[in-house]
Amino acid sequence: MPELRLPAKCFSTPEDEDAFFTQLPPVNMAYPDIYEYVIELEDDLATEATLLALLELFRRYDIPLGQFAVFENDTNRDWFRDPEAWWHEAVFGSAELQGGLPTTPVH
Repeated sequence: MPELRLPAKCFSTPEDEDAFFTQLPPVNMAYPDIYEYVIELEDDLATEATLLALLELFRRYDIPLGQFAVFENDTNRDWFRDPEAWWHEAVFGSAELQGGLPTTPVH
């Protein structure tokens, strides 16, 4: 099951942490793991709406977005890998970093 990880220290206050988890869309599980939080998300919950909400939430808390690349699949590739999308470079890297070649999803 794909996981998203965020450092426990990304929250400035307990209220900030509460606000993050209150805004979290439906996921399988979110739990602390020593120095970070782990959010598990099964493929059937990784809808466009959920991924967009998570991307927005992670951006707001300045959490690295590259880990979202594992959610790319045949169903969402058209919109998820759109080079004009604000998250594209943060998730997939720039063409220069990829050597001008498309990357392969990690599935």
